[in-house]
Amino acid sequence: MTGYKCEDGQTKTDMTQTIMCICLGPNHSKGYMKCNVDAACYAAENKYSIGACLRDDHGNFVKAISTHFIGQPSVHEAEAQGLLITLKWLQQMQITRIEIEMDCLQVVQNIARKMKNLT
Repeated sequence: MTGYKCEDGQTKTDMTQTIMCICLGPNHSKGYMKCNVDAACYAAENKYSIGACLRDDHGNFVKAISTHFIGQPSVHEAEAQGLLITLKWLQQMQITRIEIEMDCLQVVQNIARKMKNLT
């Protein structure tokens, strides 16, 4: 692996490094599935990838999705696109009791701000 670019602009080669973890939705509760969403940008290859992993309320693997695209969006744009694709995927499966976790603070804050303005 050649590495991936993080939100802070640094290039990492260890996929276990997480900058920040933010949850959208209630605290992990019985009956709620959990979905982790992430994106990785590969500038040298002019591509980026998104992925999501769905687990049940016991932490057991249920399903996953991943795809890749050509281009070089900003990291937060790739993360936002990953979230959108994941939400559509969850909607197709009619999953409504969901806790979504991602590591892009900018996307989470923008969503929280939009939700606050709707109240």
